[in-house]
Amino acid sequence: ESAEMLVDLCEGIGFQCERQRNTVQIETEKGIWRVYTNALPYKLEHINKIYGATNRTEFHTQPKIFLSLRDVWTYIKKHDGIADDVQIPKFPEDNSN
Repeated sequence: ESAEMLVDLCEGIGFQCERQRNTVQIETEKGIWRVYTNALPYKLEHINKIYGATNRTEFHTQPKIFLSLRDVWTYIKKHDGIADDVQIPKFPEDNSN
């Protein structure tokens, strides 16, 4: 898995996505997500665009351990109600579904 792959996936389904040195920021219809990609476990922060968030710069950290970008994407999909058929492609070394 790679941050570039996550960016490609998000851009491919029409989400705004920006990669910086140690982060990937994704904007969905319902939220803004920031993934810190420089260390494991990945840190995931979020601004909820639908339910409040009067100040769109106040991220809050998601209280979960993310050991892969697949875990991060699964969490974002579930939280924001993104269709199940939008998946991170399998890597050759990845034997999971």
